[in-house]
Amino acid sequence: MPIYNVYDNIDILNNIIIAEKSGKKAEDIILLETIDSTNNYIKRNFKSLSYGTVVIAENQTAGKGRLGRSFLSFNNSGIYMSIYLKALENSEASLKITAAAALIVSLAIEKCAKKSPEIKWVNDLLLENRKICGILCEGIVSPESARLEGIVLGIGINVYKPQNDFAEEIKDIAGHIEDKPCENLRNDIIAEILKGLDNLDLEDGSVLEEYRRRSFVLEKEILVLKNGESKKAKACEIDENFHLKVLYPNGTAEALSFGEVSIRI
Repeated sequence: MPIYNVYDNIDILNNIIIAEKSGKKAEDIILLETIDSTNNYIKRNFKSLSYGTVVIAENQTAGKGRLGRSFLSFNNSGIYMSIYLKALENSEASLKITAAAALIVSLAIEKCAKKSPEIKWVNDLLLENRKICGILCEGIVSPESARLEGIVLGIGINVYKPQNDFAEEIKDIAGHIEDKPCENLRNDIIAEILKGLDNLDLEDGSVLEEYRRRSFVLEKEILVLKNGESKKAKACEIDENFHLKVLYPNGTAEALSFGEVSIRI
């Protein structure tokens, strides 16, 4: 039975619809039924792809998150996509694009589903305190020249609640946007994300301002997980490079450019 029958054909991914709504060419949008990871697909095939190519899968068998974690994917219930972009000049720019992508996805969901996710630094989206989206930015290095050829921006979104619910180990932390399928919702969200990325200006101060406004962590007590250690801190500010400035109980401050944070309960 085709996996599309799960949702009675009302929200089938369609590259023609996405192209028409985003302004991209349909041939630059690759739709796959099942793949290990859309990020991996681009990393394997980057030599034959042009910058701006988008890869979208109905299902991933080995989706990836930050810090080596897996990102679980479910047939017909989510958006699992990667975009092949030009190489950025440094790691700071990579952090900026990751953060900006989180904002773009949040705005796309707000426009298409009328719900407003918050951003948990640096790359997760939360809706009603549950994670609905993760973003992973990876460099693509040529094996021949060892040169950075580009980056792949991976975005995973839980759009619908899986038919068999989330696995027990993530049931209390994973969320979704809608309980039941809505016509073309996934195509609409993808198109808005692609438009946002095409129009992105990392030097536009309004990006940082809106990112801060949607922050889930600012002014809250948090746990900082970095280099295998967990420390209590307070999230104080997100600076112009999207570093998270934190204050530890001993009075020392730090601007985080990597690591993981969670809200202290």
